[in-house]
Amino acid sequence: MSLGAIDFGLLVDPAIIVVEAAVLHLSLKMAGRQTQKMRYAERQEIVINAATDVKKSVVFGGLIILIVYFPILTLTGIEGKMFTPMAKTVSFAIIGALILSITYVPMMSALIIKPSSHEDHGISQKLIDAIYNFLRKILVWGMEKKAAIVGFALAVLGAGIFGFAIIGGEFIPKLQEGDLVIEVNLPVGTSLSESLKLSDKIQAELMREFPEEIERIVSKIGTSEVPVDPMPLEAQEIVVVLKDKEFWKKAKTQEDLADLVSDVMQKFPGIVVSIQQPIENRVNELMSGARTDVVVKVFGPDLDTLVNKSNQIISIIKEVEGATDVQENKIYGLPQINIKYNRDHMAYYGVTVSQINRAIQTAFAGGIAGIIYENNKRFDLSVRLSSDERSKTENIHNLLISDKDGNPLPLQHLAEISEDVGPSEIGHENLQRKSNIGFNVRGRDLASVVTDVRTRINNEIFIPQGYTVEYGGEFENFERAKNRLLLVVPIALLIIFILLFISFNTFRDSFLIFSVVPLSAVGGVFSLLIRDMNFSISAGVGFIALFGVAVLNGILLVSKFNDLLLEGITDPKERVLIGLKDRLRPVLMTSFVAALGFLPMAISSSAGAEVQKPLATVVIGGLFTATFLTLIVLPVFYTIFKKDQSESWYKKYLPENN
Repeated sequence: MSLGAIDFGLLVDPAIIVVEAAVLHLSLKMAGRQTQKMRYAERQEIVINAATDVKKSVVFGGLIILIVYFPILTLTGIEGKMFTPMAKTVSFAIIGALILSITYVPMMSALIIKPSSHEDHGISQKLIDAIYNFLRKILVWGMEKKAAIVGFALAVLGAGIFGFAIIGGEFIPKLQEGDLVIEVNLPVGTSLSESLKLSDKIQAELMREFPEEIERIVSKIGTSEVPVDPMPLEAQEIVVVLKDKEFWKKAKTQEDLADLVSDVMQKFPGIVVSIQQPIENRVNELMSGARTDVVVKVFGPDLDTLVNKSNQIISIIKEVEGATDVQENKIYGLPQINIKYNRDHMAYYGVTVSQINRAIQTAFAGGIAGIIYENNKRFDLSVRLSSDERSKTENIHNLLISDKDGNPLPLQHLAEISEDVGPSEIGHENLQRKSNIGFNVRGRDLASVVTDVRTRINNEIFIPQGYTVEYGGEFENFERAKNRLLLVVPIALLIIFILLFISFNTFRDSFLIFSVVPLSAVGGVFSLLIRDMNFSISAGVGFIALFGVAVLNGILLVSKFNDLLLEGITDPKERVLIGLKDRLRPVLMTSFVAALGFLPMAISSSAGAEVQKPLATVVIGGLFTATFLTLIVLPVFYTIFKKDQSESWYKKYLPENN
């Protein structure tokens, strides 16, 4: 993830700006010459002047790109462990690229670049001229119809806001591990033999239904000698090893196959099933204590109330579209024998509590009756009822207790004995009792499903005082990371604005460049929608990287417009057309080279590509719209912010006059 996220196009952007400036200055210097070659000393001086002209754009642009990665460094939890190394790697790489762009690149430009005296600069210049002529016609019209351009920009921004509102949300895209794991929970107290029989039936049914998709199946029941993953006998874990997708016939994606497997598991009544992937299953358990995507935690003091509210929540979750494999921890369900002592009868017969306790413990758990010696070894001699006798409830009723005179009495004369269902598992978190309701998400995005569940729980279920409902699992990580970014990203944008103000010494130019930031995000939003991707933390990182490149291009244009003012061109509209022609090539190069750098990540299909694809998709799509809007909207905004000093500026730029 760290090395894969390094965009080599992003790293060469500062060098592109310097080299492009050097080529432009050398070409202008050679324009008046015919055959005379340029000496190295002269080239060196020209290149130094060219680098000096763009140094502000290079340095401040690089610093801004560094700052946009600052929010990533503040992430905590799993998202921090995933993306912080990437941010550090990219930051150090950009620092190195910045240093080289103002030292090594100018030196090599003066040494290697030897401008030609002929005017034909090849197909690249013809392409740039064609693009400029196209943009010039739009700008000439747009600077006369400013209201139309402003309306267009606002419409694009509104479309982006609408698109972001309808886009789904998730923590990180699910990795396709290539295998499935099926958690099967049977009623509490199910014997090992019954669990084994059911496991064999499930394996045979799955192999019969999916012979082309499943390679083999392995089941795990209970706890091994080394209890690293303890499980009760009524729970089993079925690992389904899948074949390559090229052999599949009944499903195209792993999610579709999971839905089909879930339908097959409905043939086995009385079980609760959760279908995930092996690594995903373990990560969810470590994060939230439940092996599902989302966990609804109900906290409170009374077990009966917890069970009641949990059942109400389960009925709601099952009605929400996209929520599958609904599970709860089994608070009740363990058969119990309750013995309530009758103290009046015990006092009458002279029997003590400790006497009855000792008799019950000896009969069913065993009691030490003596010591056996074998050479130098000694063993405790324990006595208790046989296994057959312990399994019969009536033997508890008939267990004999001696009264004060030594006469035997059945236990049923001294206590009330009843059979009941008691707690089998009582969970705690932060010193509070809790009930976990877990469910997986398939067919919809995580954020929408949890939002629907939360809304219905708040509206339809009364939560008594002292009881709380929380949401854990992947959704908890998503909320934590999103809230952190919502806090830190505005701070980073404020720092960027301060840097822009330091660079241009005017709020007007700073706001002008800053207007590109929200417009650049529109392309990222629609690229996610086109590729049917949800907003995730990975996509959020992509938006952060996108903002840096968009601001860099804005700096390039506005700084050139202002330089032309210092050269005596007072008409802002004329400055726009001249400056755009000079800076069109570096703007296009910085954008498209950065986009090409992310292209392998966007089309990758290797293991782990699911996490990188949203990041690359946002940057590529965002750069496409950001570049277009920077070249059209930004110059028009510039003429709006600057006072027009010439009413006849457009006449010499009309197409019929060129």
